[in-house]
Amino acid sequence: MDDRFALPGDQVLAPMLTFLEELLLDSPLENGGFRVDFVESEKKNQIDVIRSRLDNKSAYAVRRCVELMCENEAFAIPGDGREETVNQINGKNLYDFYKNIISLSPVHIVFSGNADGNEIYDKLCKQITFAPRKAELPKNLIIEKAEEEKVITEEMNISQSKLSIGCRIGAQDGQNDWLAF
Repeated sequence: MDDRFALPGDQVLAPMLTFLEELLLDSPLENGGFRVDFVESEKKNQIDVIRSRLDNKSAYAVRRCVELMCENEAFAIPGDGREETVNQINGKNLYDFYKNIISLSPVHIVFSGNADGNEIYDKLCKQITFAPRKAELPKNLIIEKAEEEKVITEEMNISQSKLSIGCRIGAQDGQNDWLAF
């Protein structure tokens, strides 16, 4: 938020940049990794989220259809992860992953407001320093056409069946034919 919209005499932008820096770059560490108690608490929360997928059978059916249809693609991995992957996380390997993300990933910061964008950029660069990088997002394998039809049935003790049908369209986000689709 631009300082001119704050209460008279209050500054909002500088403290928010300090908070952003702390949020991104100043995590509580122990023994070369994130604090174990924090990691274990968040792992438990994440596993609860993952297990709760079964509570909404319709959403589960759609998500499961995508997992099976895209089994050799990154798109098959649920956004909230898989329980077996979460169980492998510890403070050290999570911190190593975090350092890799912070040092190699592209950085995109969006400022919305009517302040001078160059002034905001200069303040941000002074407050938060990122190492120079030539960052590229990894390329994902995307299978455009299914070789064969899959029919998969999962049995559950529920009162109403759920049916999900997935079709490959051969178009990818960003390709010329995507918008036509």
